Amino acid sequence: KAERAADVMVNEVYVTTSFGPLHNQSFTASIDLPSGSVTLKDMERIKRAGLEYASRSGLSVLHSVPVSYTLGYESGISDPLGMIGDTLKVDVHAVSADALPLRNLRHCIERSHLSVSGLASAGYASARSVLVESEAQTGVTCLDMGAGTTGVTVFSGGSLIYCDSVDMGSHHITSDIAHAFSMTLTEAERMKTLHASVFAAGARMSDGIITDEDDGGTGLLSRHISKAELSDLARIRLEQIYIEVCARLRSSGIAPMSGNRLVLTGGASELVGAAELAGQIFGKQARLGRPRPIPGLPSQAAEPAFAAPLGLLVHLLDDDLRLETGVAPEIIASSQGYLARVGQWFRESF
Repeated sequence: KAERAADVMVNEVYVTTSFGPLHNQSFTASIDLPSGSVTLKDMERIKRAGLEYASRSGLSVLHSVPVSYTLGYESGISDPLGMIGDTLKVDVHAVSADALPLRNLRHCIERSHLSVSGLASAGYASARSVLVESEAQTGVTCLDMGAGTTGVTVFSGGSLIYCDSVDMGSHHITSDIAHAFSMTLTEAERMKTLHASVFAAGARMSDGIITDEDDGGTGLLSRHISKAELSDLARIRLEQIYIEVCARLRSSGIAPMSGNRLVLTGGASELVGAAELAGQIFGKQARLGRPRPIPGLPSQAAEPAFAAPLGLLVHLLDDDLRLETGVAPEIIASSQGYLARVGQWFRESF
């Protein structure tokens, strides 16, 4: 569909992933400066050294982010290019994931005759699209609330210092509604989207919605569902997600550096009252994060649900987007576009 809409041929893709748990490590890499000053080649060398060190764990490195540089006795340098010194050091924060799920993800994509050019954490990509520089400098926690997972990223001093993923998201709210009222997931999703909110304030307990459902071929049955009941289900599940995130931040030791601001993004963040509830539980100033405008992007696409892919576009401008699974492509991407790939799939499958 993207090929037909844009009238271009797609052979390679960049992918966001939201599975967990993610592994964080911080360390310092250093190199000697034979020329006596920092060159572009030196900058590449030290980034490569940091990535190689992070890869020693046996995990697949998603991000190897330089935090700050040190040259001689001067530390906290953001851009040392052209400066004079004998040794260059860099503080690096690396985010890694287990290799096997990445290999399976890559294998599935390449079975569709597309090559995987890079992989990024969905939480990190979303944060790149919704955070402002002042927040990243002073300290901020960003929650990317997707369907099956909630990504957690913490920025301080303008750099990423923590990244993780919690295996709960908006689909769990949908499932709770479906089980509570014995309805299909499709109907539960519609109820959640149209009527659910976190707080029942302003709505009497008797306020409700009339639903119609098929009773198995004998006709439609009508039933009354209280808005307060929907609010309770949504609030209980969101509280569980937020409390789990708080526990992760405390156990990692990153909580004191997580800042006083909280930004929610992703489709589930648009649930009425989600940001207010998060602010209460985290004890932070919470806001809804919408992706920053991108030239040529339709206004309806600049919504929290699209934060991850839009953040990935921003992320592609950097050079730390890699997929280090150590697995060679099993199917080489076709150079002939959509129809040719479909034909190749038929030949291989039948």
